[in-house]
Amino acid sequence: MERKIRKVTVLYLVRHGETDWNKENRCQGHVDTELNSEGILQAKAVAQRLAAFDIDIIYSSALKRAYTTAEIINRQLSKELIKNKSLNEIDFGEWEGLTFEEMKKLPDYNYDQWRMTPHLATFPGEKSLKKRPGQGYEIC
Repeated sequence: MERKIRKVTVLYLVRHGETDWNKENRCQGHVDTELNSEGILQAKAVAQRLAAFDIDIIYSSALKRAYTTAEIINRQLSKELIKNKSLNEIDFGEWEGLTFEEMKKLPDYNYDQWRMTPHLATFPGEKSLKKRPGQGYEIC
């Protein structure tokens, strides 16, 4: 009996490199921040590590910080790079731009709910995850 060999899909998830807002502990969400010099170095380091793996395609959020990270990685890998808005960070509404310390002082801030039950969380000035049709992460 002949055995069929199936190719296994392996998914590597890479977070974008550092931005100034990361460094300042600010909530970014949909705000389209760019990589800082450290973030560029981080992306280059990830590219070197990923060069050792058999990667077929790269998908990226359309946000600058993610897409620039993917472009830097792809300079090393030379693969198809697909930009997909459905992979964008969620919109944190009025929290965007605030530091996490500033957010903790807000009466409607509930970190535990956001981290433990994100499908129940709502963000000031934004919909809940449940009400986000067409986005990459939707909990029903």
